[in-house]
Amino acid sequence: MCSRNAAPTVSDGQKQLQLLRYFKGTTDLGPTLSSDPAAYPTGPHGVSIYAVSDSSHACHPDGRSQSAYLIGVGLPGASAPFLGYSSKEGSSVSLSPLESEYVTLSRCARPLLYYRQFAHDLGFPQHGPSRMYQDNQPAINLATAHQIPAKSRHIAQRHHFLRWLHSIGQVSLHHQ
Repeated sequence: MCSRNAAPTVSDGQKQLQLLRYFKGTTDLGPTLSSDPAAYPTGPHGVSIYAVSDSSHACHPDGRSQSAYLIGVGLPGASAPFLGYSSKEGSSVSLSPLESEYVTLSRCARPLLYYRQFAHDLGFPQHGPSRMYQDNQPAINLATAHQIPAKSRHIAQRHHFLRWLHSIGQVSLHHQ
């Protein structure tokens, strides 16, 4: 509906009204954000933003990978609302599953940081790092290592943004 804000029709207005009526009548169906810390979806420590990412290495005929991530509020697996998601076919051929998963983690970290800052601006500061879940332990190890190993130096510099976010405590990486 937001894509129609520039030139809404009467039908668009009716749809927005119907959606607002639904939201008002179903506040008990899922987590809501409140200014009362005791009512936060994850307890008294505040609203928790998390991310889950995955990649399928060399699944396309030309050798490119497919990646996807989801960013949500609350606890993973709970009926929490998601903030954003993306699915993308890789623009280059990854040399290993490690590279494919690491690039996906890095691609996910940028919008995750944006949502952390947005939550802070709305009055829901993040009290600790956002949890990022990944199923590839070598990618997690690369992101948390003190130095980039020689075998991983071919990965483009822009993807190491994730390492910086981890080093300053904005994200924590977890195997899932």
